[in-house]
Amino acid sequence: MKADNLYGKRTVPTICFVLCICFSVFSQNPDTTAGTAQQGVSGRCRHYPLFQPGDAIQVLVYPDTGLFINGTYVIDGNGCVDLPVIGLMDITGKAEIQVQKMLEDAYIDYLRYPNIQVRPLIRASVLGGFHTPGLYYVDPRASMWNLFHMGGGTLREDGIEKSRWERDGKVYKENVIPYYQSGESLRDIGFKSGDQISVTPRPVTRGWDIFVRDILPVLSFAITASTATITTILLYREYDNGS
Repeated sequence: MKADNLYGKRTVPTICFVLCICFSVFSQNPDTTAGTAQQGVSGRCRHYPLFQPGDAIQVLVYPDTGLFINGTYVIDGNGCVDLPVIGLMDITGKAEIQVQKMLEDAYIDYLRYPNIQVRPLIRASVLGGFHTPGLYYVDPRASMWNLFHMGGGTLREDGIEKSRWERDGKVYKENVIPYYQSGESLRDIGFKSGDQISVTPRPVTRGWDIFVRDILPVLSFAITASTATITTILLYREYDNGS
Protein backbone atom coordinates (compact mmCIF):
# COMPACT_ATOMS: atom_id res chain seq x y z
CA MET A 1 0.00 0.00 0.00
CA LYS A 2 2.84 2.31 0.86
CA ALA A 3 4.57 1.40 -2.36
CA ASP A 4 1.43 2.27 -4.36
CA ASN A 5 1.16 5.62 -2.61
CA LEU A 6 4.82 6.36 -3.35
CA TYR A 7 4.35 5.41 -6.99
CA GLY A 8 1.32 7.62 -7.26
CA LYS A 9 3.12 10.59 -5.73
CA ARG A 10 5.94 10.26 -8.29
CA THR A 11 3.68 9.64 -11.27
CA VAL A 12 1.43 12.69 -10.92
CA PRO A 13 4.26 15.30 -11.02
CA THR A 14 5.89 13.47 -13.94
CA ILE A 15 2.69 13.48 -15.98
CA CYS A 16 2.15 17.16 -15.24
CA PHE A 17 5.71 17.95 -16.35
CA VAL A 18 5.28 16.05 -19.64
CA LEU A 19 1.95 17.75 -20.32
CA CYS A 20 3.48 21.18 -19.77
CA ILE A 21 6.25 20.43 -22.27
CA CYS A 22 3.77 19.16 -24.88
CA PHE A 23 1.55 22.18 -24.42
CA SER A 24 4.51 24.51 -24.84
CA VAL A 25 5.63 22.79 -28.04
CA PHE A 26 2.26 22.49 -29.74
CA SER A 27 1.10 25.96 -28.72
CA GLN A 28 3.58 27.43 -31.20
CA ASN A 29 1.70 28.36 -34.36
CA PRO A 30 3.59 27.18 -37.46
CA ASP A 31 1.53 29.57 -39.55
CA THR A 32 2.95 32.47 -37.57
CA THR A 33 6.50 31.34 -38.26
CA ALA A 34 5.72 30.85 -41.94
CA GLY A 35 4.02 34.23 -42.01
CA THR A 36 7.09 35.89 -40.54
CA ALA A 37 9.30 34.28 -43.13
CA GLN A 38 6.90 35.28 -45.87
CA GLN A 39 6.93 38.88 -44.66
CA GLY A 40 10.72 38.84 -44.85
CA VAL A 41 10.62 37.64 -48.45
CA SER A 42 7.94 40.16 -49.39
CA GLY A 43 10.00 42.95 -47.87
CA ARG A 44 12.93 42.12 -50.16
CA CYS A 45 10.94 41.26 -53.29
CA ARG A 46 8.35 43.97 -53.63
CA HIS A 47 5.59 43.96 -56.20
CA TYR A 48 4.39 47.02 -58.06
CA PRO A 49 0.67 46.39 -58.10
CA LEU A 50 -1.11 49.08 -60.04
CA PHE A 51 -1.46 48.94 -63.80
CA GLN A 52 -2.08 52.27 -65.53
CA PRO A 53 -3.37 53.28 -69.00
CA GLY A 54 -0.57 53.71 -71.52
CA ASP A 55 1.66 51.10 -69.92
CA ALA A 56 1.72 47.40 -70.83
CA ILE A 57 1.85 43.91 -69.39
CA GLN A 58 3.97 40.95 -70.39
CA VAL A 59 2.29 37.55 -70.12
CA LEU A 60 4.46 34.43 -69.81
CA VAL A 61 3.26 30.83 -69.46
CA TYR A 62 5.67 28.23 -68.09
CA PRO A 63 6.92 25.83 -69.25
CA ASP A 64 5.02 26.31 -72.53
CA THR A 65 6.71 29.57 -73.54
CA GLY A 66 5.48 29.18 -77.12
CA LEU A 67 1.80 29.32 -76.20
CA PHE A 68 -0.39 31.84 -78.04
CA ILE A 69 -1.00 33.81 -74.83
CA ASN A 70 2.66 34.75 -74.43
CA GLY A 71 3.31 38.32 -75.44
CA THR A 72 3.21 42.01 -74.57
CA TYR A 73 -0.16 43.77 -74.38
CA VAL A 74 -0.67 47.52 -74.25
CA ILE A 75 -3.12 48.97 -71.73
CA ASP A 76 -5.41 51.33 -73.62
CA GLY A 77 -6.85 54.62 -72.42
CA ASN A 78 -9.75 52.82 -70.72
CA GLY A 79 -7.40 50.58 -68.76
CA CYS A 80 -8.10 47.46 -70.83
CA VAL A 81 -5.86 44.98 -72.61
CA ASP A 82 -6.95 43.15 -75.75
CA LEU A 83 -6.10 39.49 -75.16
CA PRO A 84 -6.32 36.54 -77.56
CA VAL A 85 -9.62 34.64 -77.54
CA ILE A 86 -11.15 36.45 -74.54
CA GLY A 87 -10.84 40.00 -75.91
CA LEU A 88 -10.83 43.11 -73.71
CA MET A 89 -10.09 42.79 -69.99
CA ASP A 90 -10.09 45.70 -67.56
CA ILE A 91 -6.96 45.59 -65.37
CA THR A 92 -6.65 49.22 -64.24
CA GLY A 93 -5.57 49.53 -60.62
CA LYS A 94 -5.32 45.77 -60.14
CA ALA A 95 -2.36 43.95 -58.64
CA GLU A 96 -0.17 41.52 -60.55
CA ILE A 97 -1.49 38.57 -58.56
CA GLN A 98 -5.09 39.61 -59.32
CA VAL A 99 -4.46 39.82 -63.07
CA GLN A 100 -2.64 36.51 -62.96
CA LYS A 101 -5.65 34.85 -61.30
CA MET A 102 -8.02 36.46 -63.82
CA LEU A 103 -6.00 35.07 -66.71
CA GLU A 104 -5.74 31.61 -65.20
CA ASP A 105 -9.52 31.50 -64.78
CA ALA A 106 -10.15 32.87 -68.28
CA TYR A 107 -7.75 30.48 -70.03
CA ILE A 108 -8.31 27.37 -67.92
CA ASP A 109 -9.70 25.48 -70.92
CA TYR A 110 -6.71 26.36 -73.13
CA LEU A 111 -3.79 25.68 -70.82
CA ARG A 112 -2.05 22.40 -70.23
CA TYR A 113 0.13 24.04 -67.59
CA PRO A 114 -1.76 26.92 -65.93
CA ASN A 115 1.40 28.64 -64.68
CA ILE A 116 0.92 32.23 -65.78
CA GLN A 117 3.26 35.06 -64.85
CA VAL A 118 2.33 38.70 -65.38
CA ARG A 119 4.97 41.44 -65.50
CA PRO A 120 4.25 45.17 -65.49
CA LEU A 121 5.93 47.28 -68.16
CA ILE A 122 6.29 51.06 -68.17
CA ARG A 123 7.11 53.45 -71.03
CA ALA A 124 10.70 54.67 -71.31
CA SER A 125 12.41 56.67 -74.06
CA VAL A 126 16.09 56.74 -75.02
CA LEU A 127 16.43 59.57 -77.49
CA GLY A 128 19.43 60.98 -79.32
CA GLY A 129 22.99 59.85 -78.85
CA PHE A 130 22.17 56.13 -78.65
CA HIS A 131 22.97 53.42 -81.20
CA THR A 132 19.33 52.24 -81.21
CA PRO A 133 17.26 55.15 -79.90
CA GLY A 134 13.55 54.61 -79.52
CA LEU A 135 10.55 54.11 -77.28
CA TYR A 136 10.58 50.98 -75.15
CA TYR A 137 8.39 49.11 -72.72
CA VAL A 138 10.62 48.19 -69.79
CA ASP A 139 10.13 46.32 -66.53
CA PRO A 140 10.19 48.88 -63.67
CA ARG A 141 12.35 46.40 -61.75
CA ALA A 142 15.10 46.82 -64.36
CA SER A 143 17.97 49.22 -63.68
CA MET A 144 19.23 52.33 -65.45
CA TRP A 145 22.04 50.14 -66.80
CA ASN A 146 19.44 47.88 -68.44
CA LEU A 147 17.78 50.90 -70.04
CA PHE A 148 21.07 52.07 -71.56
CA HIS A 149 21.65 48.51 -72.78
CA MET A 150 18.26 48.51 -74.52
CA GLY A 151 19.34 51.67 -76.35
CA GLY A 152 22.50 49.93 -77.58
CA GLY A 153 24.79 52.17 -75.55
CA THR A 154 25.79 55.76 -76.28
CA LEU A 155 27.46 57.01 -79.45
CA ARG A 156 29.83 59.22 -77.52
CA GLU A 157 32.55 57.69 -75.36
CA ASP A 158 31.57 60.15 -72.65
CA GLY A 159 27.88 59.55 -73.34
CA ILE A 160 26.98 58.52 -69.78
CA GLU A 161 28.47 61.73 -68.40
CA LYS A 162 26.56 63.72 -71.03
CA SER A 163 23.22 61.97 -70.39
CA ARG A 164 20.30 63.69 -68.73
CA TRP A 165 17.00 62.46 -67.31
CA GLU A 166 14.00 64.40 -68.58
CA ARG A 167 10.36 64.57 -67.53
CA ASP A 168 7.48 66.62 -68.95
CA GLY A 169 9.81 68.44 -71.35
CA LYS A 170 12.18 69.55 -68.57
CA VAL A 171 15.49 68.25 -67.27
CA TYR A 172 14.71 66.23 -64.15
CA LYS A 173 18.26 65.09 -63.34
CA GLU A 174 21.42 66.54 -64.88
CA ASN A 175 23.66 63.72 -63.67
CA VAL A 176 22.51 60.11 -64.11
CA ILE A 177 25.82 58.47 -63.17
CA PRO A 178 24.83 57.71 -59.53
CA TYR A 179 21.63 55.98 -60.72
CA TYR A 180 23.52 54.14 -63.47
CA GLN A 181 26.13 52.82 -61.05
CA SER A 182 23.82 51.97 -58.15
CA GLY A 183 22.02 49.11 -59.90
CA GLU A 184 18.76 50.09 -58.20
CA SER A 185 15.51 49.50 -60.06
CA LEU A 186 13.93 52.25 -62.13
CA ARG A 187 10.93 52.31 -59.80
CA ASP A 188 13.15 52.67 -56.71
CA ILE A 189 15.07 55.64 -58.14
CA GLY A 190 11.81 57.38 -59.01
CA PHE A 191 11.67 56.71 -62.76
CA LYS A 192 8.11 57.20 -64.01
CA SER A 193 6.36 55.96 -67.10
CA GLY A 194 7.02 58.40 -69.95
CA ASP A 195 10.39 59.66 -68.68
CA GLN A 196 13.23 60.10 -71.17
CA ILE A 197 16.98 59.62 -71.22
CA SER A 198 18.85 61.68 -73.80
CA VAL A 199 22.49 62.39 -74.57
CA THR A 200 23.79 65.89 -75.22
CA PRO A 201 24.84 65.97 -78.89
CA ARG A 202 28.28 67.10 -79.94
CA PRO A 203 28.52 70.76 -81.05
CA VAL A 204 27.78 71.34 -84.71
CA THR A 205 31.04 71.48 -86.67
CA ARG A 206 31.28 74.36 -89.17
CA GLY A 207 33.58 74.71 -92.19
CA TRP A 208 36.01 77.04 -90.43
CA ASP A 209 36.14 74.69 -87.43
CA ILE A 210 37.03 71.79 -89.71
CA PHE A 211 39.76 73.89 -91.37
CA VAL A 212 41.27 74.95 -88.05
CA ARG A 213 41.01 71.51 -86.47
CA ASP A 214 41.94 69.20 -89.35
CA ILE A 215 43.49 71.10 -92.27
CA LEU A 216 45.51 73.89 -90.68
CA PRO A 217 47.83 71.62 -88.64
CA VAL A 218 48.65 69.56 -91.72
CA LEU A 219 49.16 72.67 -93.82
CA SER A 220 51.41 74.22 -91.20
CA PHE A 221 53.51 71.06 -91.02
CA ALA A 222 53.81 70.94 -94.82
CA ILE A 223 54.92 74.60 -95.01
CA THR A 224 57.44 74.12 -92.22
CA ALA A 225 58.86 70.98 -93.83
CA SER A 226 59.06 72.67 -97.25
CA THR A 227 60.80 75.73 -95.79
CA ALA A 228 63.33 73.57 -93.99
CA THR A 229 64.01 71.57 -97.14
CA ILE A 230 64.50 74.69 -99.30
CA THR A 231 66.78 76.27 -96.68
CA THR A 232 68.88 73.12 -96.52
CA ILE A 233 69.23 73.01 -100.32
CA LEU A 234 70.26 76.70 -100.55
CA LEU A 235 72.85 76.29 -97.82
CA TYR A 236 74.26 73.24 -99.54
CA ARG A 237 74.59 75.10 -102.87
CA GLU A 238 76.33 78.04 -101.24
CA TYR A 239 78.71 75.71 -99.53
CA ASP A 240 79.34 73.82 -102.79
CA ASN A 241 80.00 77.04 -104.79
CA GLY A 242 82.36 78.37 -102.14
CA SER A 243 84.40 75.26 -102.16
